[in-house]
Amino acid sequence: MSSILTDKNQLISYDELLTTQMLQIEGIVRILIKKGIATEDGLLEEVRILKIEMAEKIRKMSKGN
Repeated sequence: MSSILTDKNQLISYDELLTTQMLQIEGIVRILIKKGIATEDGLLEEVRILKIEMAEKIRKMSKGN
């Protein structure tokens, strides 16, 4: 398993890093929904759009090589 050093020279795994980032994003999403700034459906639609955009970028990059 691969690991990285934090700014405090603590060794953490990529799994821990990804889990922490996922939880932070989920927390932000919950706050946005709770405050009425965004809806769950709206956020899910944005994620769907981002996936399509990312797939298109990857497809274009693979054609360029």
